[in-house]
Amino acid sequence: MKPIARWSGAEPFAMLPTGLDHHRVHAGQADFACEGEVLYSPVKSLWFSGMAASAAVGGFFCFRWDAFALFVASTAFVLLFGHSLGSHRQLIHHSFQCPRWLRCALIYCGVLVGLAGPLSILRQHELRDYAQRLPVCHDYLRHGRGFWTDAWWQLHCDLHLAHPPGIRIEPFVANDRFLYWLERTWMLQQLPIAVLFHLWGGWAFVFWGVRARHRRCAGPLADRLVRPQPRRDELRSARRRRAGTQHSMDLAADHG
Repeated sequence: MKPIARWSGAEPFAMLPTGLDHHRVHAGQADFACEGEVLYSPVKSLWFSGMAASAAVGGFFCFRWDAFALFVASTAFVLLFGHSLGSHRQLIHHSFQCPRWLRCALIYCGVLVGLAGPLSILRQHELRDYAQRLPVCHDYLRHGRGFWTDAWWQLHCDLHLAHPPGIRIEPFVANDRFLYWLERTWMLQQLPIAVLFHLWGGWAFVFWGVRARHRRCAGPLADRLVRPQPRRDELRSARRRRAGTQHSMDLAADHG
């Protein structure tokens, strides 16, 4: 497949910045985050486009106020307990301790947001967090293009790095069979909820409680995927430091 975008740093940093020794991402050189291709992902594109189209059409023809109330409540529930507590605070950062059943329930709610499987979310978050701490990285990883280009990339494309780094996941996460099951079936997890809502309130509850809720959650969040926000100030400071270092080296060479 022809790449949609190819980008590589003209002067990639070979040495890694300090402070990343204990990061989940393990890379020998910093320039791994510069070289890669953004390729169209048919499955990802069909998933988000299909959900958005069915939400728009079905939501219009099946509008009911009780269905809209379900949309608001279910969206708030999966974003708070799933996206924030489950995927972000518990799975990625281990910010709090809880019983295994509660941990699994929160992570399951995070899968219902409809972005990706839990392990994919973890890996992508770590890759972006690591790359954005470097002086330069691919525009895909730092949301460095315009709004529409970045939205197209995040919702319909994947980044294929020329030299992908290793990502070390702690054993109690990497060996969790429940997480691997969710990783393989994350798209299918919308079906039980759809059946339940259909039995409860008909197709209006399906379109507003599943399709529209997915569109509302995944639309803005796919642009972030529980990923770190771009550290634009840090990136600008790093570039200034880089330029200052290069200028000092040039002056030293001239005087030498």
